[in-house]
Amino acid sequence: MPTRFRLQSVAAVLAASISLATAAHAADSQVFFAKPYLQLGNHPKAAAKETEEIVWLSTAKKQWAVDVKEHDSKDWAQCKSDIKHHPLKDANVADLEIFSCELTGLTPGKQFDYRVRADKENVFSATATARKTADQPIKIAIFGDCGAGTKAQLKIAYQSYKYDPDMLIIPGDIIYNLGLFSEYAKRMFPVYNADVADEKTGVPLMRSRLTVPVLGNHDIACNLKKLGTNLDTYPDALAYFTVWSQPHNGPDTKYGGNNTPGIIGTEAHKDNFLKSAGDNYPNMANYSFDYGNTHWTVLDGNFYMDWTNPKLREWVKSDLANAKNATWKFVTFHQPGFSEDIEHNLEQRMRLLCDIFQEEGVDVVWAGHVHNYQRSFPLKFQVETKDGKPVVQPSGAVPGTFKFDKEYDGKTKTKPNGILYIVTGAGGQELYAERAVPKEGDFMCKFNGSVHSFTRCDINGGVMNVEQLDENGKIIDAFKVTKK
Repeated sequence: MPTRFRLQSVAAVLAASISLATAAHAADSQVFFAKPYLQLGNHPKAAAKETEEIVWLSTAKKQWAVDVKEHDSKDWAQCKSDIKHHPLKDANVADLEIFSCELTGLTPGKQFDYRVRADKENVFSATATARKTADQPIKIAIFGDCGAGTKAQLKIAYQSYKYDPDMLIIPGDIIYNLGLFSEYAKRMFPVYNADVADEKTGVPLMRSRLTVPVLGNHDIACNLKKLGTNLDTYPDALAYFTVWSQPHNGPDTKYGGNNTPGIIGTEAHKDNFLKSAGDNYPNMANYSFDYGNTHWTVLDGNFYMDWTNPKLREWVKSDLANAKNATWKFVTFHQPGFSEDIEHNLEQRMRLLCDIFQEEGVDVVWAGHVHNYQRSFPLKFQVETKDGKPVVQPSGAVPGTFKFDKEYDGKTKTKPNGILYIVTGAGGQELYAERAVPKEGDFMCKFNGSVHSFTRCDINGGVMNVEQLDENGKIIDAFKVTKK
């Protein structure tokens, strides 16, 4: 990313974070550091009886219990699942622990209530909807590059909450500037898990809707690319792997191996991080899941990933090929392979997977990284090769040949011949307004870098309606995709 962002000292960020968190949770500061929020947990596949997970953070020494019931019932039942917990090391918050509990036996597509008790006292409750079935309509909000602590972040959060999505996808750069836990305390939990909806303070989104994270470059606090994230400098870095709980069904990667976000530092700091992250690191960098009639493949687009690696490519291909029952196949990662912007247009490594996406029938690829909105023409891309290997230039550019479907207009012709590549990275950080049409030609049908915006995606069977809304709720782009 450009060096326009001045990095705050760890001490300053922590001090500000603790002050803000204390103010935000004044009413129940003795109970929660971060109130409960909804996660997929390690449950990639839909089931006849659904399981979802709630996560919360607390410094309180309490006897915890979780109850659940169907929304239209009066009868609460205590969760049968154990409440798991472990300390969050190096969070610079004394006695902080992260708790989780699986909510089992949920009826797909139905609303349910859950509550958390501490020493038998009800301290939190919320209403959510279990993962929907393939024949139910779904609503998905998508925006990246969001946790910047700006007014725009708050306004996009508010507009997304008004949309009332079933699920929120964040394609990377979840928290600025470094993906630190202290930054989550300041710019994530208060903004997206507030008690009331207010465009000036935050919204109660995470407690009632699934929030799906994607790993971005700002989420790894990595300034020395070849060495990895320095836990001596940023001991609370890589909070992505500690605060989220997502499936562990990605490619077989191991700590210290290739194609993982590396860590450096003293053994004590590394040990603290590994204990805090548990099995999430590095497993949660790449994963997939089903929701309704959609299949999502979530990929790590950061520099250390070698997407020419046969084992990684085989995992992507197998994951998409096995999604036979999905009407829609989506892929999401942070760094777009196709972008017409000044800052990142040569970061094209993710083009190396285009052949697999095309072979396996991917419908849309969603990315962030570039702080604006872009929609490509439906396209097919063939990577240039030399001696049987794909060409990746020193700049990061991946040359090749395009085929476009310029008859698709999303209105009268709604079945595209090619993949739509969407950049939706205007979720709160400073905008990238300048457009840079590459020498290889203009492949973007729409480009808007003048306003912050988010994507809302409505899917009903074989019909998908997509709208891009700005921070005031104005539609700046709209298109339809149909399967027939």
